[in-house]
Amino acid sequence: MPRLLLLRHAEAAPSASRRDIDRRLTPGGRSAAVRIGAYLRSAALAPNLVFVSPAQRTLETLQEIERGLGRDLPYVTVPALYHASAETIFAVLSEAPSNIDTLLMIGHNPGFAEAANVLSKAGNKADLARLRAQFPAPCLAVIDLAPIDWSDANHARGRLERFVTLATLEK
Repeated sequence: MPRLLLLRHAEAAPSASRRDIDRRLTPGGRSAAVRIGAYLRSAALAPNLVFVSPAQRTLETLQEIERGLGRDLPYVTVPALYHASAETIFAVLSEAPSNIDTLLMIGHNPGFAEAANVLSKAGNKADLARLRAQFPAPCLAVIDLAPIDWSDANHARGRLERFVTLATLEK
């Protein structure tokens, strides 16, 4: 059963004088991404592959996750993930190699929140309620998908296995 990790990037600085795509993580965002990486390590959730948006903040989120995880991850920068809609996210998912068990996607709202909501048909009621209420920066939705391969992911009866935010990491 494929496992999808949908991660909204960590907190980024406002786009005062920069283009949106060039926004960098704040110091707090960097720290938070390291914590998410450490969580992935401790929960044995390291992905086989990462699809990441080309935005500076998503690439920096990946770098800090690798730091917290303690190793580099194979990744592909996917231009279509920059401010992608849920439909675009599903199209990108359908292109994932069939030999990948766990895929991490790092991107942006509102598309990531919409995709997580569409895919999460079942799961712990409290986690589902928190997911539907807010998808903060950063947060991680771990979704187990029922199809045999990624090409049918958008039709999956996904199960939200867990929903991780900084607040839940502090508990």
